[in-house]
Amino acid sequence: MEWILLNVLGCSDEVLPVALSYLNVIFLLSPLGYYLTITFVGSLRIENRAQLSMILEIVAALLNIIGDPIFLGALDLGIKGAAFSTVISEYIVGAAVLWYYLRPGSTSQLAPDFKGLRSGIQFDQLGRMFASGLGVFTDLLNPTVCSIVNNLQIAAWSDTVAESDVTVAAMGLGMRFQDGLFMPMVGICQGLIPVLGYSIGQNNQSRMSAATLKVSLWALVFSIVCCAGILIFTRPLIKFFSDDEDVIDQAVAICRPLFAAAWLQSMVQMAAVVTQAFHHIKRNLSITLLRPVLSISFAYILPHFMGVSGVWMGFLIADVITGLCGGVVLAVYVRGMRKRAKEQEEEEESKDLESGNASDTTEGEKEVEGEREESSKTASLEGDAVIV
Repeated sequence: MEWILLNVLGCSDEVLPVALSYLNVIFLLSPLGYYLTITFVGSLRIENRAQLSMILEIVAALLNIIGDPIFLGALDLGIKGAAFSTVISEYIVGAAVLWYYLRPGSTSQLAPDFKGLRSGIQFDQLGRMFASGLGVFTDLLNPTVCSIVNNLQIAAWSDTVAESDVTVAAMGLGMRFQDGLFMPMVGICQGLIPVLGYSIGQNNQSRMSAATLKVSLWALVFSIVCCAGILIFTRPLIKFFSDDEDVIDQAVAICRPLFAAAWLQSMVQMAAVVTQAFHHIKRNLSITLLRPVLSISFAYILPHFMGVSGVWMGFLIADVITGLCGGVVLAVYVRGMRKRAKEQEEEEESKDLESGNASDTTEGEKEVEGEREESSKTASLEGDAVIV
């Protein structure tokens, strides 16, 4: 199974044994730890424990980094040591999050509910949950599918196997740098979902529009700064991961189109977050699928005109198109939020005016009644005086 998958991914005969030894450990031991980490660390963000979620993810990364030299060098396990380091870090963080939910003082506690299991599975709720997370699922699946297509196209359009291996390695470095850009950017955008959820529940349109604009600005500035930094310091950054001059030169050439317009993806991520918060599943799915569909299409079309460089030039065109589309979708939603917020303000003002008029009317009626009472008292006093 692993051999078939690696061949589909474009793995050459020289790299295949090393990749197999790594995947055998990952596929056998990683699923449970990965499930615990992804599921429960993500649920911490929903409970407004974003800081704890961030700390645990940083701890997982640090454990993985510390474990690599121990398992690779000290224990002499080779590439399997890197896999063991990854698995162990996942299980440690997963156990920590599981302990957090099982301890008595936690906000949400895990407890088996066998009565609920006997009453049957609520498929309608499962369907809504799946539909809500479908966009995130496709967003996580897209890089894998794109990598498969890119590696196959690079192998098909390269002149030699050695050139193909160098280009695949350079493309892998470029894609990893893109992941390093997208992950923090996605984290910034995903932090908006709880705010939008609370605001939608309270129908607070002004808070929704203000929060969306603020997070959009931060995500855009962050992505522009990161893309500029990567484009300026591409060669020094790549030298941290490879000392092969051929790979470095090719990676520098690949990173330029990869990051020239990648900052526009902040608008795509914001549009995906807003549509997910409003539970607009079709729009969310369309936004998340647009970039991979375009990049895969260009990866098959452009090499006929540009050679192997057309594989990564397609990302530049796809980033521009999807970024503009995401910006338009985001602008439409923000405009709707502002319009509804203005309507809410006008309704509140009209209610205040009505309540003010009602209070003025009540005060006027009280004054009239007071005058009547005074006049009646005066008349009665005059009557008493006449009798006397």
